[in-house]
Amino acid sequence: MTLSGEEQIAQVMERHDTRTFKSQQRPLELGPRRPLNSVRAPRASPADTRGFARWPVGKANKSKRNTSLQVMAGTADTHAVNKWCHLAFVAAKDAMRKGSARAAVHKRVVIGAAVALLFMPPGQAAASPALTAVRTPDGVVLRGTSLYLASKPWQFTGVNAPEAASDYAINGGCGAEINVLSLFDSLPRNSVVRVNFDQDETIDVGPDVSPRAVNRDWRGLDQVVAAANQSTSHVHLIAYLGTQGGTCDGEVFKTDEWYKSGYLEPYAGPVGYGDSTSYAHSSYWSYLQQVISRYAGNPAILMWEPMSEPEASDCLPGYRGGACYGNDTCPADATTTLVNWFDQVGDEVHSLDPGALVGTGELTSEQCGWSGGGESRIDEAAGVDVASYHDYGSDSAAMPGGLALAIADAKQAGRPLVVGEVGVPAGEACPTGAPQPGTEMSAKYRSAMAAGVAGWLPWC
Repeated sequence: MTLSGEEQIAQVMERHDTRTFKSQQRPLELGPRRPLNSVRAPRASPADTRGFARWPVGKANKSKRNTSLQVMAGTADTHAVNKWCHLAFVAAKDAMRKGSARAAVHKRVVIGAAVALLFMPPGQAAASPALTAVRTPDGVVLRGTSLYLASKPWQFTGVNAPEAASDYAINGGCGAEINVLSLFDSLPRNSVVRVNFDQDETIDVGPDVSPRAVNRDWRGLDQVVAAANQSTSHVHLIAYLGTQGGTCDGEVFKTDEWYKSGYLEPYAGPVGYGDSTSYAHSSYWSYLQQVISRYAGNPAILMWEPMSEPEASDCLPGYRGGACYGNDTCPADATTTLVNWFDQVGDEVHSLDPGALVGTGELTSEQCGWSGGGESRIDEAAGVDVASYHDYGSDSAAMPGGLALAIADAKQAGRPLVVGEVGVPAGEACPTGAPQPGTEMSAKYRSAMAAGVAGWLPWC
């Protein structure tokens, strides 16, 4: 499996004793609180009956990435902003299996230079309520293997912004603190932004709270949703609720047993991310119900991804979190485990937020549980609406073989497919719409769109 995206985010999460006050040109408007549904147990899963063998090994190394996303924030002075906002986080993990080992994967993401800061000074904002939408639903409809917007076929572009909810004054964060409203306003109309909504973005890590209790603080997520609703570009969100390796998600690697029953239990530890002290996390199941209930029916939410790059592998003893990659095994029932899990969580998401879609968040068919025909079985799961693929390691291939297979499997399952992440080749600017002609990204974009993908989102 190739490690990418969220799983490559560096653990260089600098904490500043002196917080920079963040400003924005247009204030976010937050609405009244909506009560959360009580936590309920999932339906009983059918017994595991069969699975598929571990995927075949042997694939070229993923190349190094070095790219920047620079977003102009109103009329802010770029150099002045850069002086106190430039924050880089670098990721390098042993990710791709090659024989019994994995080749090194490097991806460097620099967020900075012209990003104006967003949130209120620490202590000034009250606990944030749930949101009231300020625009009407945009009428996104799923028909067969295509998405429609305002009754017209829709193939979207946009960008990944895993750091959108980061605010180190109130949560564990996941990357740089950015002016999310300015980012959204800078995008073409009806762009889609894929954001990180995992637990670390909702855990209060302040010195005045007990790390052994789950201290939920929704302000980071609230302001992302509010910014999408109020953006001049009508941004739509794809929100993923966890990461396979645990990056920005309690450092909990999700194993085969986790997908069978561990998601019903509180994260072991207590665990934390980016802090010297660990902070307790609730069970994934409880968190899913809380976060979906909070934003259910909000027109900003296009799709929920229960997990980013899920796979049902088992971590070898002595390893945890991202260190499990390359130190794991793939059980024979991995595919069945993932099908059952997507049926459970997908059913719950659909019951809590009937208007939203559920995506797989898949990396490639080389992941544990997705190989040997597993990809098509998971795409066909009742809890799944949209298939996924993450395009890394094939800069010169406009249509990688893995993507062609994923498109074919999605069509066979009757699902649209979203290219949820695309690695930006070194030296190319990050596209936030259709890439510039003549670039490798442009070739990938044109090929994917011509093949009928529903969406295409660079990771930068």
